[in-house]
Amino acid sequence: MLQDSTKKLSFSIVESLNLSINKTNRASLVVSGGSSPIPLFNQLSKEKIDWSKVDILLCDDRVVASNHKHSNEGLVRKELMINFAKDAHYISIKSNPDTIIKLSKPFDVSILGIGLDGHFASLFQNLPNINDALNQDFDEQIIFTDPIGTPKYKRVTMNLSMILNSKRCILLACNKDKLEVVSDGMTNQNLPIHYLLNQDKVNIEIIN
Repeated sequence: MLQDSTKKLSFSIVESLNLSINKTNRASLVVSGGSSPIPLFNQLSKEKIDWSKVDILLCDDRVVASNHKHSNEGLVRKELMINFAKDAHYISIKSNPDTIIKLSKPFDVSILGIGLDGHFASLFQNLPNINDALNQDFDEQIIFTDPIGTPKYKRVTMNLSMILNSKRCILLACNKDKLEVVSDGMTNQNLPIHYLLNQDKVNIEIIN
C-alpha cells in the first residue's frame, strides 16, 4: 500500500471505531499478523482517538510465547499498540478465547491478510474439518489446531462465521502475487479464501 492509501484507510478505520465509541462507548478492532498490515498498524497508532475504549484482538495466532519472533501478539504490541494506541485493551485469542466468544458483536472492523496458498487467518486447506470452519452459517468458534502452516506451529483461529460477524471486513492484498490469489480465489473452491470472497454476510473491502 502506498503511504497516501495507508493514511486514507487508517482514517476510514478510525471513523468506524469512533462511530461505535460514540454510540456504545466501546469499539472492537480485529487484526491479523504478517508483514502486510505493519504500515497500517503504524499509521493507526498515531491516530488520536480514545484508544482506552478500543478492544484489539487477533483473528488468529501461533501458540507460542508472546515474545517469540513468530507471535502475532508480539507483532501487534510492537507495531500497533504504541504511540496513542498503547492505551488500547488487548484481548488474547490464545489465552482468553472465551472472552472473545462472549464479546459484544458484530466486531466494528476486521483486518485480514491472505497467504499465497489461499489461506486467511489460520484457515488452511489441509486443516481438519476445514469445511465446517469455512461454513458461513456454522456456529461461531475459536479453533485450536495441531502444528500447521509455514512456519509450522500449533495455532488458534476464529472460524469464518465469527470473522464475518463484523460491520467491516478489510482484506489486505498488498502485492501483485496476492492479488492474483484473490482473483483465483473468486472461482477456485480449493482455496480457503474462496469462501471469504463468496459469502453473503459482509462486504469484503479488498485493499491493494
